[in-house]
Amino acid sequence: MVGSNDFDRVNAVYEEFNKLVKNATQHSEWYFEIAKDISKDPPAQYSFSESEQELIFFSDCVVWSYPMKKLVDVSLAYTLSFLCQSLSVLQYSLFNKKIVIRGGVCVGDLYIDNNKVFGPGLVEAYELEKKAKYPRIAFDQKMIEGISKSEMSWLSRYISYDYCGFYYLDIFKRLNSTNKSLKAATDPIQKIALEKAMKMYLNVIMPVISEGIKNEDSNVKIKYEWLRTKLFEIEDLVYLS
Repeated sequence: MVGSNDFDRVNAVYEEFNKLVKNATQHSEWYFEIAKDISKDPPAQYSFSESEQELIFFSDCVVWSYPMKKLVDVSLAYTLSFLCQSLSVLQYSLFNKKIVIRGGVCVGDLYIDNNKVFGPGLVEAYELEKKAKYPRIAFDQKMIEGISKSEMSWLSRYISYDYCGFYYLDIFKRLNSTNKSLKAATDPIQKIALEKAMKMYLNVIMPVISEGIKNEDSNVKIKYEWLRTKLFEIEDLVYLS
């Protein structure tokens, strides 16, 4: 969805992914500390070392990888939750630049040497990205199957299930949650904070959808129509000007 013939857009995506790598390094310790406070089965302390992450960019594709063996003591649910938060920030950042992306997340073998990358993990992620079809990030079903019901309840704040048979990162869930909190808010200070959050989300998302819907290419337009449908599925959406 980011054309390789558009240098400015490709460069913007590359810059945001570089930020993602650094943020994963900086915030992983903080995230796992919070998880310890809210869970009866907390994850092990671990930092996503920047030197152990790999970021490769070619054509209109980005490959972001991390050695799974480094996470042997960390619950897969917590790892996914952390990735969901990181990738949500990435998607909103790119929305702000009027760029939409889709992708796939899986666990698989990958060979990386300098700027060369291949392996079944890459093929699987690519197939997931194609299956995603719309501007969203799909997860390998095998990853979800290894998660308990209680962990899935926790993860459901970030992901949704598609009738095509896979889970995906649903960035509209946060907007929906903020919208519900705003409607229920009675404290004036809390209400002001939630209104600011709603404005921030809507001011980023709505212009992108409005512009994309006008695209004459039906293959492009359908992606923005899906985004619009997701937005309008939010019950009693509070519009703020």
